[in-house]
Amino acid sequence: MKKPATASKARSFFFVPRFVSALTLSLAALTVGVTTAPIANAVVDVQTFTPAANTSYVYSEDALIEPLPGELPFSGQRYYFGAMYNFLNDALVQNNIDQTGRALTIIDSINTLDLTVGYQPWAPFMIALNLPFNLVHDEDGSFNLALGDIRFEAKIRLTHIDAPVAFALVPAIYAPSGSRTQFLSNGVWGEGISLVAESDLGPLRVALNMGYRHFSGASFDEIDYQDQFPLTLSGLIPLTEQWALNIEGSGTPSLPLGNNNNPGEFYGGLRYLATPQMVVQAGAAVGSLGNNGGAGDYRIILGAKFTPTEVFKPKKVEVVAGPPVPTVHEEETKAAPAPTPRVVFTKKEIKISEEVKFETGKDVLVASGRNLLDEVAAVMKANLKNFKKISIEGHCDRHGGDLYNLKLSRGRAAAVKEYLVGRGIEADRLETVGYGKRRPKTLSKDLSPKQQDAMNRRVEFKVIN
Repeated sequence: MKKPATASKARSFFFVPRFVSALTLSLAALTVGVTTAPIANAVVDVQTFTPAANTSYVYSEDALIEPLPGELPFSGQRYYFGAMYNFLNDALVQNNIDQTGRALTIIDSINTLDLTVGYQPWAPFMIALNLPFNLVHDEDGSFNLALGDIRFEAKIRLTHIDAPVAFALVPAIYAPSGSRTQFLSNGVWGEGISLVAESDLGPLRVALNMGYRHFSGASFDEIDYQDQFPLTLSGLIPLTEQWALNIEGSGTPSLPLGNNNNPGEFYGGLRYLATPQMVVQAGAAVGSLGNNGGAGDYRIILGAKFTPTEVFKPKKVEVVAGPPVPTVHEEETKAAPAPTPRVVFTKKEIKISEEVKFETGKDVLVASGRNLLDEVAAVMKANLKNFKKISIEGHCDRHGGDLYNLKLSRGRAAAVKEYLVGRGIEADRLETVGYGKRRPKTLSKDLSPKQQDAMNRRVEFKVIN
């Protein structure tokens, strides 16, 4: 389809920005030193939105708040799948000469389905691939299916799990697979890198992304998108156990600075936790902030993200030994069966039939928790020959952010160890670990959310030989 010839410098084009992207580290290395000559009459990619590869935010990448090697054990490999639909209105328009109104709509709207797949082989590292499929409504009223630029990215967490602010690097590569005639490609290979800062402030979770992207020769009329400096700030505010408010702002200033090269968006939406592994996100964005009215009046976003994780189910255990059971006469047994002990030692773990309880949101044991640990200490002393070490594992329910729960579970495990040492167990025979909410004991739909929380919020004692 023929497009209008390049307009005079008195005219301006506007579009909504593509937000912070990033690339796989290995692929980025392959592009170092590779130069792409500017293409004559190159165009720009007016679909400036690419969804983030995480279940927390729509625009911002997260910082992979997970244990680094040597900090806490990681539950294993993790996969990520995302399907995000967005509708962009007035994607590219041309203003009249005096900038008082629109003279021509070049791209009326774009419907885009972004499919993203990711793989996390270990805690602080992830790679992802994004494929955008577009249905473009052109100025002549026609609809055209076209692929957008494919994005490869990696995420590498840089900081310790206990850091108050987690940092990550997100290198990225963009392949020029999109249609230039539909303004869905910058026409050249692009590369970039972003710095992610994320913090869990109790229930509030925030992320800041700052980066740089380069597309040699990416320009159209007065739009110059060769050197971009994407910036996003996102917040996630819980409303209920399953609902959260998501507010995000993004901008993509480019050099040289000017209204044509500084598109931005402000997004507001909701995130619904359908299951512990899947979230649904929906909202809308106002586009082209600061572009004198420009293009991209609004954007509507709807999608789902899924991260299957290993679910640890209770297994049958073989009883090796336990606390001494008082001898009773046969007739007494028939009349009143001996009570089942709350603490039982097995080859793989010390089983407890009740929850070790703490003060809400704290790592301070309550009286019932201390009483139960008295029995745990007694069982350990009775089985000192049957174990080398005991790993005290802390687990939390789904409430609160990841970093908050990891710290809480770690603190509770440490509090249990401290109490057991005070009851005569040698400190070097105890080790602690916190998993936060990463290893739920049950996700059964037959149980209510409160019942699931009660089972998933726990302390476990694993036997190490």
